[in-house]
This record gives sequence, C-alpha cells and structure tokens, in this order.
Amino acid sequence: MAARIIWNDPETDLLVSERRRRNVEYHLRFRGNKTEFWESVAQRIHKRYSTRYTARQYEQKWRNLVRDYGVSK
Repeated sequence: MAARIIWNDPETDLLVSERRRRNVEYHLRFRGNKTEFWESVAQRIHKRYSTRYTARQYEQKWRNLVRDYGVSK
C-alpha cells in the first residue's frame, strides 16, 4: 500500500486555483492525454511550496476533491 500523503491547505488551494484558472486549456488543448497539463501544474506548485509530488499525485488529488465534493453535495 502506498504511503498516505498529507496535503497542506495552501498546496490544495493552489491546486484548485490552477485547475480552475486553466479550465479551458485543460479541455481544449489537452483533449486526450492530460499528462503535460498535470506536469505543468506540479511544476508551478513545486516552485511555490518546494513539494515533491508527481503530476499523477496532483491529478489523483484533484479527482478525489471532485469526488468528495460530489458526495458531500
């Protein structure tokens, strides 16, 4: 089992902000493979907070946030 990641609020806030701000780019530019998009998000968050999470971990965090939002709605 993979180690559990504890996300800090500022990191999560920037993740949400980046995904929302770049929504059109996410849907139009990266139609199929979104790896490049999530890598750019990871780089931006890493620059600000010196995190070492992978693009895949950010994508999974985003999916979990969306899922949890839908469940609590």
